[in-house]
Amino acid sequence: MGSCASGYSLGAAPSTYWNFLGIVGAGLAIALREPLLSIAGRIAIFAGHICTVEDRIEISHMSGDVIDIGFIYTRIMDIGNWIGGDQYTGRIIQIANAQIFGPLCSTTPETSHTFGTK
Repeated sequence: MGSCASGYSLGAAPSTYWNFLGIVGAGLAIALREPLLSIAGRIAIFAGHICTVEDRIEISHMSGDVIDIGFIYTRIMDIGNWIGGDQYTGRIIQIANAQIFGPLCSTTPETSHTFGTK
């Protein structure tokens, strides 16, 4: 018999399919919020020159020197709060790039000036 004269060949109105796709899209956006924010954070780091490798940064009360900026995570060598001076603790902290949109206090080793939103 084929398709109906009204154009509903799959048995439901086309708006039903669009509603379903909208709900699935919203669910995916909620489920993938952190990875998408991390990717956006990486783009912001790259495009805005927010920090580079060997910069000293402080995010969420963790401070250290950037050793790697990945697509999802940034890794810093922790200098810790419980060791005097600027000595490394030996810990490598992996921070999601999505945290770049929060408060950031960054000090570069060359110029020792502070920038960001604190």
